[in-house]
Amino acid sequence: MEPQVMPVELALGERPVTAQLTLNRTEDWNGRGALLTLVCDLGEWTGLGPDIFSALRALMGDLERVHGRVGLVGARPNAWASGMQRDMGDGRSVYLLSLPRSPGRPPSAPTLDPAPLADVGTIADQDAFQRQWMPKPEAP
Repeated sequence: MEPQVMPVELALGERPVTAQLTLNRTEDWNGRGALLTLVCDLGEWTGLGPDIFSALRALMGDLERVHGRVGLVGARPNAWASGMQRDMGDGRSVYLLSLPRSPGRPPSAPTLDPAPLADVGTIADQDAFQRQWMPKPEAP
């Protein structure tokens, strides 16, 4: 598969810049995987994972070390890829969760679609939102 290249907005601290995101396929996880590379005049960051959402979270972690955020739907605090989205769909789409939780399946959107920088967050933001959204197990 040919690499996919797209422009994305990136914030380093409070400084917005346009960067180039490249998605490459890898064979690191039993013949599948995703490598995301983000390049701009100020540096280069990467994320590797068994699927696109996992690779994006790894990229977010690399960016967080320099106080960076990437303007992608999959970087929103309320974005989360289910196991099925990761296994069957290679993490190409995420659910957009909302609180309070409503019945039925949440809407989904492409993981690598653009999102305003004001709408994205950190890995910790995603993890916290996911913990709030997941139903609590009933006590025995």
